[in-house]
Amino acid sequence: IFKGLFLLNYSGHGNTSVLAHERIVTKDDYNKWRNIDRLPFMITATCDFGQFDQPSFVSSGEELMLKWNGGVIATLTTTHLVYAYANEMLNREFLSAQFQHINGKWNTFGDAMRIGKNSAYTGGVDAGVIENFRKFALLGDPALEPNFPEFFIHTESVKDGATGQPVSTISALGEYNIDGKVTDVNGNTLDYFNGTLSVTIFDKPRTVKTINGDERTFKVQNNTIYKGKATVNNGHFSFSFIAPKDLNYELGNGAISYYADNGQTDAAGRDTTISIGGFSDNPNLENNPPLVKAFIKDSLFKNGGLTGSNTALFAILEDETGINVSGNSVGHDLVAILDGDVSKPYNMNDYYETAPNTYKRGYLYFPVEGIPDGRHRFTIKAWDVNNNSGEGHVDFVVADGQVVKVQNLMNYPNPFRDLTHFVFEHNHPDENLKAEINIYNTAGVFVRKLTQDFISTGSRSNEITWDATDNNGAKLPAGIYIYRMMISTENGIETTAYQKLVLVR
Repeated sequence: IFKGLFLLNYSGHGNTSVLAHERIVTKDDYNKWRNIDRLPFMITATCDFGQFDQPSFVSSGEELMLKWNGGVIATLTTTHLVYAYANEMLNREFLSAQFQHINGKWNTFGDAMRIGKNSAYTGGVDAGVIENFRKFALLGDPALEPNFPEFFIHTESVKDGATGQPVSTISALGEYNIDGKVTDVNGNTLDYFNGTLSVTIFDKPRTVKTINGDERTFKVQNNTIYKGKATVNNGHFSFSFIAPKDLNYELGNGAISYYADNGQTDAAGRDTTISIGGFSDNPNLENNPPLVKAFIKDSLFKNGGLTGSNTALFAILEDETGINVSGNSVGHDLVAILDGDVSKPYNMNDYYETAPNTYKRGYLYFPVEGIPDGRHRFTIKAWDVNNNSGEGHVDFVVADGQVVKVQNLMNYPNPFRDLTHFVFEHNHPDENLKAEINIYNTAGVFVRKLTQDFISTGSRSNEITWDATDNNGAKLPAGIYIYRMMISTENGIETTAYQKLVLVR
């Protein structure tokens, strides 16, 4: 949900407030969905989830549609008791219709539901199945089209980084250069397209099976060989990477998934022709550990600073051969450990991506929730593609979100002559805050009031500046000044902190 996805599709037990008898998703979970810029389409082939015709309560389907700071863009959901066989039938027919691309257009959500229901009716189904279909409703705008990419991305060449020769197989510890292009539906290169490419290279599909109940096997393709970014210039792009030692050595077809955006339109593509496996004839070997710099929320965080119980890990990672996020080998995952508890690691393989145009440096941003109040330490352990490991850690303090806490209030530079910045740490990241700073001279005379509304993306804020003038715009004389800062939230929770500064002329 927080990373972003187009479709969230659930089939199974449920009711108006939870999914599954085991309560894998509840209303408490929905309330934490702050994904207003990443709204998915949701299918819930389960009982009662969108029971909008019951005035005595609001169902989960309705809440997700009405949620002001997140939820879903629309949902195909149910109003009453439904059954698994007919649910699966309609689910498949709806998806078949939704992913039809005809004459350059995608079906709207409303058309996909209409086509899906009518297609299922033509199969000679019995009255019970038809009744089941009638309990499905679309909550949302039926005229809305899915926001799929407009243009297409194709691989032009894959070359060995050591020899420069074209290759058809990516092998462990080999360096590879991939060139590609952005095109229209007819294959013409879009020479006006300049933007950023996101690419993920997957190892071969693998077979997994269900753990409980009736045993079923199915294919998944989620082990990552490489994940990074590159620049698209005049419709063309090029990037390099080193394949990890931990890939599956058995030969088979992997996949390269592309997405590019230029701020006005976007493009996507998937190449499943590349073979992956074996060991490179020109391996890139080294034994230096990766460098790991850990923070809370962003790189402005000061070690030991404040944050809330729902926060995020941010890290900068560097290595001359790249970071291993393949997930193919036990013990070589990119993980975070809270307070030394190695029995409950946070797996962050899917959250790492390289900086643009390099495989040697990258970042991760990993949301974490429910950390108890008090002092804590996160330790991040990373492996490079040669399986050398490195660690970094960050210390932080979680303060009760029902109060506002501020620490390390200061201004820089201090002393200053013409302009200074006010900096402080707080425990309400990602919230709308209001700061008010009142400045006094040593005689207690009030000389300047500064106010600022802001959303702090991290726990450290430096949004407020002062130009050493009074409330009338006149320059103040040199001297020592006392300032009081009051921070308040939208809910009216507030706190006050004091500090002093020195003005020189």
